[in-house]
Order: sequence, then C-alpha cells, then structure tokens
Amino acid sequence: MNVTVGTIFTVGIQTSGPPQSTIGIHFKVTWDNMLTHATEVNYYVSQLNCYFSSGFPKLDEGTLEIEAITNGPYLSGVATWATIEFRCEGVGVSSVSIESSSHWILVSVDYPFSTVTDATCNQRQPAPSNPYQHVGGEVFTANKLAVLSPYLALLSVIAVAAVVVKRKLT
Repeated sequence: MNVTVGTIFTVGIQTSGPPQSTIGIHFKVTWDNMLTHATEVNYYVSQLNCYFSSGFPKLDEGTLEIEAITNGPYLSGVATWATIEFRCEGVGVSSVSIESSSHWILVSVDYPFSTVTDATCNQRQPAPSNPYQHVGGEVFTANKLAVLSPYLALLSVIAVAAVVVKRKLT
C-alpha cells in the first residue's frame, strides 16, 4: 500500500477458515509507531457473537492484543475482528504485522494461524502543491534597439552590397 505523509489509512484484521470446534481467537498486532500512529480502533467482536476475554490496546506503544471467545456456536467463515485507523507520520517503509504467537482457541488445544499476511506501507512525501517554485530575480522590459540591432546591421550590409553590385553593373 502506498500512502502519503499526513494521510489516514485503515487496516482490517480479518480471518477466514478457522479449524472445526474453534471457540475463540487470540491475536497480537504490532506496527512501527515512529512512522505510523494509530488514531482509532473499531472492534467487531460483539457483531461476531463473541465477547472479549482480554483486550490490550496499547496504541502509543504500537500494539493491539485481543482475545475473544464465542457466545454461541463455533466460529466459521470469514470474519473482520477489528479495523485500525493509522496516520502516516514519516517517510519510509513500515509494516503492520500479526505476531507469530497469534492462534485459534479450540475446545481442547490452541491452533496456530496457517498463513498470515502483513500490511506493508510505502510512505512518501506529498507532491508539492506548486511544482513551479519561483527562484527570485528581477523582471525588466526588453530593450527593443538591443534586440533589433543585429537584424538592422544585417539589413544594412545587404543594402550596401546591393548598391555596390548595381553600380558595377551599370
């Protein structure tokens, strides 16, 4: 993802295909707090018929840790657990990562995530609002005689040459 310094962007924490008999999830998200600053977190745990057994948002430290347990049937399908809104603070490359300790909570055992996709942000400076910057200097009107004098001299030489050629012929 390419973002410009000063802009806001959102990263979603989404899962799909939990193993059978999954009753919960535990994940820890980290990011580079020097280049990206989390401004808001939206949780969707209650919409997924779950409750927080623990949640540790430490936005100033660049971490968000959540553990959620289902109220009803086992977890299945695709689910968005949270969205984190970030503000791009500096130029560089930063990433939003899910820690390797993140896992599904099954009835009898914890099961690690099979694949994790991190978000990488290429952060760049904004384009200048006016790419044609003035560099200073003074503005003068053109001296018409100085601009036309080479052409007047050439015209004079041609006229003199024409007169001389005409006199020689006569």
